[in-house]
Amino acid sequence: MNYNEAFWERVDTSGDCWEWKGDKTGPNGYGRFRGNRAHRIMWNIMYGGPGDMCVLHKCDNRGCVRPKHLFLGTHQDNSDDMVKKGRSPDQRGEKNSNAKLDFGVVLLIRVMLDHGYKQSELAERFGVCQQTISKIKHNKRWRNQVVTSPSS
Repeated sequence: MNYNEAFWERVDTSGDCWEWKGDKTGPNGYGRFRGNRAHRIMWNIMYGGPGDMCVLHKCDNRGCVRPKHLFLGTHQDNSDDMVKKGRSPDQRGEKNSNAKLDFGVVLLIRVMLDHGYKQSELAERFGVCQQTISKIKHNKRWRNQVVTSPSS
C-alpha cells in the first residue's frame, strides 16, 4: 500500500467533518500520520505544501481533515483564532508558570499598600521590581485578586 492509500484509509468521509480515524495527539487531538499532522498532509495533497504557514480549522474540530474546513494563516492568525474560539489557556496569576507571586502574597501586598508601605520596600521584600508592585496597586496585574473591605 502506498503513502496516499495508507493516508486515505484513515479518513472517514461520511460526515460533514472528515474525521481522522488514525493516531491522534490525544483524545480530542490532532490527527497524526507518520510523524506529521493529518490536516497539514491533507492540505499538501489537495493544494500543495503550506510552507511555513499554519493550517487552521474553520470547524474547530482538530480531528477534521476535510479540505473545505481548512485554511491557511500565519502563526498570529492561529493564535488569534484560538483566542476567538475560547481555546486559549488561562495564563493569569498563579496559572502563569513564570509567576513569582501567588494569590496570598498579592493580597498581602495590597493590604500593606493600604497601610502605607512604599512600593520599593515591597518590591525588595517580595523579590520583584517596583513596577510589578505598581501594576498590582493599579489593578494592571492580578486584577482579579482585589481586596475588598468587610463592609462592602
